[in-house]
Amino acid sequence: MTSELQFFLCEQGIVYETSTPHIHQQNGQTERLNWTLLEKAQSIRLEACLPDSWWEFAFATATHVYNCTPIKRLKWKTPQEIFTGEKPKILHLCVFGYGAYVYLPNKVHTNKLTLHSELMIFIGYKDNGYRFICHTQGNVIFCSTQAIFDKGHFPRCPLSYPREQTPPGRLTLEIESLAPGSSSIDEPAPTPFPLRPAHPRPFTPPIPPNLPTHSESPSPSSPLTPPKQSSVKIEEVKDVEDKDVKMHSPSPSPPEAGPS
Repeated sequence: MTSELQFFLCEQGIVYETSTPHIHQQNGQTERLNWTLLEKAQSIRLEACLPDSWWEFAFATATHVYNCTPIKRLKWKTPQEIFTGEKPKILHLCVFGYGAYVYLPNKVHTNKLTLHSELMIFIGYKDNGYRFICHTQGNVIFCSTQAIFDKGHFPRCPLSYPREQTPPGRLTLEIESLAPGSSSIDEPAPTPFPLRPAHPRPFTPPIPPNLPTHSESPSPSSPLTPPKQSSVKIEEVKDVEDKDVKMHSPSPSPPEAGPS
């Protein structure tokens, strides 16, 4: 306890009691809360790959989330609801350390060709907005209410990439659809090539639509009848021996009568 706080309590007529140094059991509830907030802050800071010097932002964000969390000993009410009497709104919550494209107002632009937004790191909340840190320009803290979060991208992690970029040597997984408005940015990107099975099945020809399948019963038809025998008789011709064959020479024709 600082001397300024002791002087303030004495002026207000408040009698305070302190616990024995290094005996945490005498102040168990406070020590347990401090340890809970420290574990939350350490977890979100390591997940975002942020340095140890940014522990202040992680601890403040963990405290803000804890105040919006229902607690059993408070009959499943949040600490903020007990203090203010109103239920907190949680639609504004976002993952600590996410990358976000923050809108830059005209007063910040150096000229008209400057980008209207810049990639920054989300580091916490303010009264009516968010707090970001511009890691590309000297870690300048920037407060804004207009930003587009790049979900799943941690700018300080070496293996994290923005949604519009892919690591070198990999195929682009996002395919632009020809029909506008057919897919949203939150939907998973389709794979560029279909996956082939390890053991392809043998090819089976398609069944014609006119033929019945195994499940369908064949249509009743007339019984098969044997073909009718032809009425044409075929006579056998015996071979004739050469000795019975006689050669006949044609008789000479009589001379024609000329004019007398």
